[in-house]
Amino acid sequence: MIAASQWAERIAAGDRRAIARAISAVENQTAQAAAVRAAVTGRTGHARVVGITGPPGAGKSTLVNALIKELLARDRRVAVVAVDPSSPISGGAVLGDRIRMAEHQTDARVFIRSLAARGHLGGLSRTARQVIDVLDAARFDTVIVETVGAGQSEVEIAAVAHTKVLVCPPGMGDEVQAIKAGVLEIADIFVVNKADLPNADSTERELLAMLALRNPPHGAWRPPVLRSVATAGLGVAALLEAIEQHAQATPPRPAGAPGEPRIQFRVVKKRARLHDPRKAFELVEIESELREDPLTGDTARICHFAFPARKLPDLSALAAGTQESCPFCPQRIAAVTPRFPDALVPGGRLARGEALLFPNLFPYDDVSGIIVMSRAHFLPMHALPAAMIADALKLARDFIARAAPTLPGARSWGIVTWNYMPPAGASQVHPHLQVIVTDAPGNALRRELAAESRFLERHGLPYAQALAAAERERGERAVLDEGAVAWSVPFCPLGMLGDAEARFAGRATLGECGDAGIDTFAQTLARICAAYARLGMWSFNLTLFPDAEQERSGRHWLTARLLPRFYLHPQLHNSDVAYLQLLLGEKFGMVYPEVHAAALREQLAAA
Repeated sequence: MIAASQWAERIAAGDRRAIARAISAVENQTAQAAAVRAAVTGRTGHARVVGITGPPGAGKSTLVNALIKELLARDRRVAVVAVDPSSPISGGAVLGDRIRMAEHQTDARVFIRSLAARGHLGGLSRTARQVIDVLDAARFDTVIVETVGAGQSEVEIAAVAHTKVLVCPPGMGDEVQAIKAGVLEIADIFVVNKADLPNADSTERELLAMLALRNPPHGAWRPPVLRSVATAGLGVAALLEAIEQHAQATPPRPAGAPGEPRIQFRVVKKRARLHDPRKAFELVEIESELREDPLTGDTARICHFAFPARKLPDLSALAAGTQESCPFCPQRIAAVTPRFPDALVPGGRLARGEALLFPNLFPYDDVSGIIVMSRAHFLPMHALPAAMIADALKLARDFIARAAPTLPGARSWGIVTWNYMPPAGASQVHPHLQVIVTDAPGNALRRELAAESRFLERHGLPYAQALAAAERERGERAVLDEGAVAWSVPFCPLGMLGDAEARFAGRATLGECGDAGIDTFAQTLARICAAYARLGMWSFNLTLFPDAEQERSGRHWLTARLLPRFYLHPQLHNSDVAYLQLLLGEKFGMVYPEVHAAALREQLAAA
């Protein structure tokens, strides 16, 4: 028997074998069904459920196949539950829609499952809702439910789908009248499929006439009547647009159980049993945690909890030993650093205060710049001047505004990063920022923005706003709040010894931040860095995560993430990043975020 916690971990991780076995358990109501139901309870609400219904021969499966292609083109993960008639002998699904959708079976972003109706009226199987919950908990973006095609009895789809699509073939005639009392009343979108055949016009007119008899309240959703030729992919993009418009126009339904909060902080406790030599080989249990990011579903582990006390190395010796050859020091910088073309930056470089911007000699993208922040070769982490940080960020902001329109793509991101000192990957001790203006924002940011779009569609407010409210209510991870900029420790740790993030309320990009807002952030960042220094840290990575310069949806708040970096062992100089983070993509922390937040608050108060 597999425990509920194990089911939860494997389903959330997207383990396809575990998902298939979980579906079989709930479909067949095996001994494992209760554990699966417990595993997914409280873990649903991520997926948009789309019901596809209509009479036999309407082309539902072909339309679903075309929808899968369109969703994949938009970088969505898709699951399909195809409910088929049952075999009178085996009780299994007869038609097997997976056969008709076989071209997608090898795509890791797609999961297709046929269910047998087993004589159940209403168009679904008895366990379809539980199967949908498993796929929702597996973090599929869209779950498409195709019903058996039994006509007006298929109203049960209304109970499980957020958006109901009725597929009608041309020439339905009296069939339109027949479905009036059932599916017609619950459908959100009508599609006349096979619209290249005769009688498509008359079917569309009949549907419009029927819809005219409905009298929805003012401002309520009015179902459209669309046309498609699914075999040729025609009209499919318009259907998906209508589905997304319906998602935005209809009030969000609570996810999962009634009263479940929008932001869920999910924790799975792990317990390892071993004979501990430190306790005369007594049998002990050692607890660790698996935490799930409330937005993306990514998991992070908190474990080990044993590490040596941090001791600052002799940084003055490191600084002195690197200054003579430093390309960023004032006596050398003009001669050894490159210049931008005058068409982009007249004169080739930009300056503000002591900050100087020029191209990266080893660029990461079409537009890749370096900002040397100060004339000083070395500035310790406990004494980073806020004015220096502010000047560098304002220079980055102005450069992004200049460079973004030059990119050929329709969307561009201005990303600012700071690798401070060697453990963070800095190739120079001299303080400097990296500025990249790109149409490829990176995997983590791209996934985060896609998840924020879905959250906004589902709940009607930005994820960052909902998260801020949830964190204020709990209070345990809050660190520093200056109104426009608020610092906290994330629920899922990024690094071994804890990390912190700042969110800019209502601002999506650095370009939307005025000088005063950047000054506030710089002041708080200097204080946070000093607090970390008092905790024994001397290196960090900082990245500002923006939305696209052209994005106006309001889905995202600009976020700065600061990750302290260190050598695990002072003599070995081994990295704080290993296989778990690099190869498995699993974040790993050795301190509870709540404990870390309390330590930062204590250091800030003592300053």
